[in-house]
Amino acid sequence: MLADGAVVQPEAKFLLDWLERNRECSGTWPHNFLYERIARILADGRITAEEEKELLDTIAKVAGVPTDEPASEPLESSGMSTAGLPYDDPRQSNS
Repeated sequence: MLADGAVVQPEAKFLLDWLERNRECSGTWPHNFLYERIARILADGRITAEEEKELLDTIAKVAGVPTDEPASEPLESSGMSTAGLPYDDPRQSNS
């Protein structure tokens, strides 16, 4: 979604379905940050331009990608941060 800067209905539905299949994570970040927004956006079965922008901003925040405009709830206000996640420096196994 971030790669092309657009969210199409099947992409958003796929992410919502994945979040629903993995409800054991529902009390943890980023599941709890994403689920409410995506479920609300897809509730009427369509994505408006404003909802698409909100969803892109939200996913960018989760991924730690800078955006031009903040999402409706910045990570800082939610008490969460992507700083220090091992995306670029994963732990090495000793096997």
